Amino acid sequence: MTRWEQMNKAYEHMADEQSRRWFEARLEYAVTRQPESLCKCIQDDAPEFAGWDLASIQAVMEQERKKKILIFGAGRDGKHIAYVLEHSSLAGCVQGFLESNPQRIGMSYAGLPIFSAHDAEQYADDSIILIGSRAYGLEMYHQLARSNFPQSSIYLSPFGIFTAGYGHQYFDVFAPKEHEVFVDAGCFDAATSIEFVAWCRGNYDRIYAMEASPELAEVCKKTLERHGIQNYELIPKACWKETADVHFRNDMLAQRTASAHVSAQGEIVHATSIDDFLGGDRATFVKMDIEGAEYEALQGAEKTIRNCHPRLAISVYHKPSDILDIPSYLMTLDETYQFYIRHYSSWRWETVLYAE
Repeated sequence: MTRWEQMNKAYEHMADEQSRRWFEARLEYAVTRQPESLCKCIQDDAPEFAGWDLASIQAVMEQERKKKILIFGAGRDGKHIAYVLEHSSLAGCVQGFLESNPQRIGMSYAGLPIFSAHDAEQYADDSIILIGSRAYGLEMYHQLARSNFPQSSIYLSPFGIFTAGYGHQYFDVFAPKEHEVFVDAGCFDAATSIEFVAWCRGNYDRIYAMEASPELAEVCKKTLERHGIQNYELIPKACWKETADVHFRNDMLAQRTASAHVSAQGEIVHATSIDDFLGGDRATFVKMDIEGAEYEALQGAEKTIRNCHPRLAISVYHKPSDILDIPSYLMTLDETYQFYIRHYSSWRWETVLYAE
């Protein structure tokens, strides 16, 4: 089957208009690497943003007793930040942009005035400054730090771009059924497994929580025990296409950033497939967010998918090709699958393909 035929077939299996829009947008992004189509989809969905960077900014504002926000960088990234803030609990706090280019001072951008970054000190009493550029963020931060603007009132996102979330990731498409068996591939901190228990109101038979990072596996174990989660099995292995030892790179680049993944380099960890550890037992719901190994892990779940037809929630944003390769592969296993695509971030991350 040609790529064109794969695209048409996957498009036909998208269950609603929102999914088709996101499928087209992610395909465009895969080819062009330009985020405009993704940003338009986010704006069309008109969400109320919450969490992540927003919580950190609110904490800074409360600690520093500030009420206003300025964005350093009147460009595409800065406009994105302004949009997110105006669709959040911080709506109305953004007073304008800061710029170093004297030709732009006094002008407006995205409906907000542009002030001189060289005069930042005069806003220190009532404002915090958000760095609004992926390309020049550190340079901007150091420029402000060298001035008399207090560093405690400068916010540079650990993600490189200001981000926020919306929606109920992994659980906003399906309705729970009786006797759920949940595979949480990429358990991370066990938050998703805990949400699963709440989502199905405790009506489940088993949770299989998979986490390859030894440090995070220990976190998951303690968290699940602290929340009183019953009938779970913690599998401290990478989810992969087969049972094997694989290289695993554990890059925690920032305090809230998960980037541990199967790699050509890194420490050796044990990996297993869903088919192997289930050994023919059933699964009703499989979630995967495993930093780019989703396609291979689905290959390792072939028997489970063919025999049990579980509902799936699969991240499709780590690799450009995943938006097409993953639904195409799933249709070779079960042509009755219908797909939904939902997105949960103000930026290009956190796109989930649902299959049912």
